Amino acid sequence: MPATYTYDPSMITVEGKDRMRFELGDTVVQGGNLTAALCDEEYEVTIAQYRDNWPLAKFRCLEAILMRLAYQVDSTIDGLSYSLSDRYPRWKALHDELKAELAAQNAAGALKVNKGALKPHVFRNFMFENRRRF
Repeated sequence: MPATYTYDPSMITVEGKDRMRFELGDTVVQGGNLTAALCDEEYEVTIAQYRDNWPLAKFRCLEAILMRLAYQVDSTIDGLSYSLSDRYPRWKALHDELKAELAAQNAAGALKVNKGALKPHVFRNFMFENRRRF
């Protein structure tokens, strides 16, 4: 089955591949795999995997894009040059920004502890004293 590359701007209000393409800036799909970072099927599978966590789905899509772009190199053929490696830093910056946001959210979530769930400390004062000695 060949990969499909579509983008419908009217669907960016719905959490799906069109919204993900919009948020990542991967909206030029007319050239297929030459212009789009991921195909529709890759976006749909990633979004389905992380249905309950949109930022994490976005992060996983960025990781897949970085893996795809990491090996691309610059080339020159008879005066025509392709600077494919120039695409990587932009996606990497977006990846690092989202990674920092997710880390901050996780840290903030860890600080919000349910006080009823806290158990008493295992250690207490004088727990290692030998009371028989006295």
